[in-house]
Amino acid sequence: MPDIDPPTDLKGECMQYLFLGALIISVPLLAERHVYNEYQIIADKIKQTLPNSEKLHERIGKKGFYERQYGVLTFKKETKQDEQLTKITLQWNGPTIPPKENVSLHLCGALFKKSTEELIATNDNQVAMGKWNEQKQQLTFTFKSPYALGYITTFHIVLTVNAELDALLKEGSFSLVITPSLPEAFQTTKKEFSA
Repeated sequence: MPDIDPPTDLKGECMQYLFLGALIISVPLLAERHVYNEYQIIADKIKQTLPNSEKLHERIGKKGFYERQYGVLTFKKETKQDEQLTKITLQWNGPTIPPKENVSLHLCGALFKKSTEELIATNDNQVAMGKWNEQKQQLTFTFKSPYALGYITTFHIVLTVNAELDALLKEGSFSLVITPSLPEAFQTTKKEFSA
């Protein structure tokens, strides 16, 4: 029978098991794909005027105003972490929109959740109202309650305009403002859309 040195054989076998264990633990870490979140603001190809919105504004004493769909805002979330929106602010990058003393150029709008390809502008689908800040040239949408983001969440951006304001909006674009109310995971990418 050959002489066996037990400490040497055990040491070699233990090292082999340690190496295999380390390899098994590290492979999933190396194979895990990079997780990221992003948002996109995309101008709609068809800037659709919402049906009957001119008649509605005429009835409430704002003749010449109407609702127009300007874009979609999409959040893509690739983590399981819960993310909620409380507020979204869009920065206007273009000619200054005059103060509200000039009522014909006062900007306001609403966000509607996208449930189908077609915009369904009903109270049930409206998730936030927009408020215009004329000094900062920003439109802020405040949600009625914190809005939980799914893996893909898309909103329709609808603005109340008249012909003069509609023409002015074609001379610039909006971009998403990074604010503390925007989940941290979405505070890196900067995108714009032209009206």
